[in-house]
Amino acid sequence: MNADLRTDVLDANRCFYEAFRNGDIEWMDQIWARHETVSVYHPGWSGIVGRADVMASWRQVMVHSVPPDIYASDVYVLLSGKRKATVFCTENVGEAAIFASNIFVCEDEEWRLIHHQATPLPIQVG
Repeated sequence: MNADLRTDVLDANRCFYEAFRNGDIEWMDQIWARHETVSVYHPGWSGIVGRADVMASWRQVMVHSVPPDIYASDVYVLLSGKRKATVFCTENVGEAAIFASNIFVCEDEEWRLIHHQATPLPIQVG
């Protein structure tokens, strides 16, 4: 059962990055939870809480600018029971690498995002 849950969460995470990369705001809207409080921390932004404000931020990132050519790698799923999961991954945007965490809940039989946070990776010295 856990393997199936992990696969479903990985699929939801893949869809998130696909919608982001394609600038598909309608698809992005479908990916986010409707019954839970949601939040997002875009790199360099203050935290945003509440579905309307979170979606407005995605509109600004995806529609009012050029969506990045973004891909997730080093993906790790941490399940919390059967209804909540956290995905840790590296977001690759050209030469840049950004650490991200995505928290999903199972809502209406679909894995939906309730939190996304992305932050630059620390600089490796020596």
